[in-house]
Amino acid sequence: MRDRSVATGLSRSQRRYHRLITSIVVFVLVPLLAWPSVGWAIWRSRPVSDLSLVVFDETVLDDSYREHQALGLVLHSLKVPFSVSEGYIGAAPGGGPIGQWPSTRPDLVMLVDAYGVYVNDEGVIDPQGRRRVSGRLESSDVERISGWYERGTWLYGETQILGDPTPAEARERLEALFSVESSGWSGRWFEDLSTVPESLRTGDWDYTGSGIVMVSERDRFVLSGAEITGHLVEVRGHTPQGWDFDVPFGNWFEIVEAKGTVDAWLELPVTSSGAVALERRGLPAHAPMIIRGARTIYVAGDVSEAAVSFPLQSVAGSAAVVRTLPQTVDSAFFYRAYVPVVTWLVAAAESG
Repeated sequence: MRDRSVATGLSRSQRRYHRLITSIVVFVLVPLLAWPSVGWAIWRSRPVSDLSLVVFDETVLDDSYREHQALGLVLHSLKVPFSVSEGYIGAAPGGGPIGQWPSTRPDLVMLVDAYGVYVNDEGVIDPQGRRRVSGRLESSDVERISGWYERGTWLYGETQILGDPTPAEARERLEALFSVESSGWSGRWFEDLSTVPESLRTGDWDYTGSGIVMVSERDRFVLSGAEITGHLVEVRGHTPQGWDFDVPFGNWFEIVEAKGTVDAWLELPVTSSGAVALERRGLPAHAPMIIRGARTIYVAGDVSEAAVSFPLQSVAGSAAVVRTLPQTVDSAFFYRAYVPVVTWLVAAAESG
């Protein structure tokens, strides 16, 4: 029988190599290149959601709408109609009012931020300013939300709705709704403590290097040097779908106690001396981060403000693919925790 290597001019090893390259092209590159187009077509074919949604954000500083921009990206990927510039209730850029509470019960209420818009002594917008120029989450608002919840509405909340300027009565009702109890303490990791805003500093500020700034209405302190391990703040747990994650977290967080199901925990990178500094103020080194109730989810972090992009938001399955790729500090929580949480919540609210 004639040797095929003579007929083709290729050795047996060369033929195997060519078959391998052909297989890679056919089974890897072609699907990879076709996936965005196919995924976009699938996404386009899906019906637009008829979810009745209310988003509350009282802390919109400018027309980037960054305080709920991340939420808008996820809602778009889920085909939930939402305009980041007009589709919410709270503060317009600069502090003026926007939107109205609906007269009929919505399927889902998302309380993103109630901190408000503040200005400094020169009248310039400053998150650490002393004069508030926007509204707040009033007790009457919370009563309305509570009534909706009792009739079947799903609720989502995150840090900045339980602290000042939310009235104490409204705060207590929100804690009961979300099955949490606020300690009044918030914190954030800073890579360089010399860059901490003046309004967050205490005494003669001579801190350098990385550390954690902890703040309450009456006190503040810093964990640095020998009190921290040098690692970032981390969040460990699982999504409502059961997907495990372990990610760094670089934005503001708060310390709460949970009375509901804890899906994820916040872990502060402290040494034994750092743990003692926390204990002196009645604070733990591990605290609930994602708390799930009967029809509620509370995230004890400022997560809808994440500085992320979602370039394939109109491609079906893109979030699941991107979730498996290497991430930055800003994007890790967004893709591996926030997107799944919002996706699960929207599906639950749609189904009633």
